[in-house]
Amino acid sequence: MDIPFAEILRCVHVNQDPSTAFAKLVSVGRSTYKSAVWDTVPEIDISADISAAQHWLKKETADSSITGIYLGLDTLNEDDGTGKNIEIGFTRDADPQSPDIEWIYKLTKYGTDHLIRGIFELHTWYYTEHRVHPDHDDDLQLLLDYIFFLGYSGVILAAAIQKEQLQNHCLFVWGFHDGDLGPLCRWSPTGFERLANW
Repeated sequence: MDIPFAEILRCVHVNQDPSTAFAKLVSVGRSTYKSAVWDTVPEIDISADISAAQHWLKKETADSSITGIYLGLDTLNEDDGTGKNIEIGFTRDADPQSPDIEWIYKLTKYGTDHLIRGIFELHTWYYTEHRVHPDHDDDLQLLLDYIFFLGYSGVILAAAIQKEQLQNHCLFVWGFHDGDLGPLCRWSPTGFERLANW
């Protein structure tokens, strides 16, 4: 099975309303892999996730000299909801207008990690409740990782960053800390721009 990568990114890039974006993500999953699992997706408090992420980012992005911010997904250290699933790192050496993101491998500083609770709840749902589901095979598990880890985190983080109203010119890169990574959005003198289209 091919992961519908472009469709997942499009949900983040195109949909300004987070609830619509989440519904679109579930729709992409449903059309990619036929399974009853899509009928039992739990309700997530999207507004609370955005608010918590905005509060976290406000503290972490106070340094106006930062030009590049890395947001890496790490879902192996959630620790029953008391740990983290997003790590953050910074550089002053990024060119926010450039597609080059090699600076993520030379970050000058790391910040305080964050837990997007909705990701933890979705993670718990599909690994616990559907572990013995008859069609919960490796393909479905991988698809769920991309839909709910990459896709949902992008929706939440982009919405939180857009609300943050940063003054500095800065590029945000997001994705799996050990895999697919790319630009999420950018603040510039002309305002906020979504870039989740790599």
